Amino acid sequence: MADSAMDWLVWLMAAVTLVGLAAIRMKALRGYGALLLAMTLFGWVYSFTDWGHILEVRLVHIVFGILFSLSWVALGCTLLRGEGKVEHRTTCAPGSWELFLRD
Repeated sequence: MADSAMDWLVWLMAAVTLVGLAAIRMKALRGYGALLLAMTLFGWVYSFTDWGHILEVRLVHIVFGILFSLSWVALGCTLLRGEGKVEHRTTCAPGSWELFLRD
C-alpha cells in the first residue's frame, strides 16, 4: 500500500519539476517557476527519506513533509491573490476572430 501511494508522488514530482524548469526557462509564469522548483525540492527530499532502503531519517522526513505541504498552501495563496499573472499573448492577427464570430 505504501509503495503504491509513493508511486503517484514520484510521478507528481517529476511533472512539477518539468513544469518548473519550463516556466523558468521560458520566463512565462513570473515567479511561479522558482516556487514550483522549491516545491519539488521539498517533495523529492520528503519522498527519498521515506523509502527505508534509501534513507531512513525520520526528522528530515517530517520537516520536509511539512515544507512540502506548506509550499502547496503558498502556491494556492499566490494563485488566489492573483500574483504573477500571466500575460495572454495571441498569435492571431487583429480581426481574425471575426471569422469565428460570423453566423
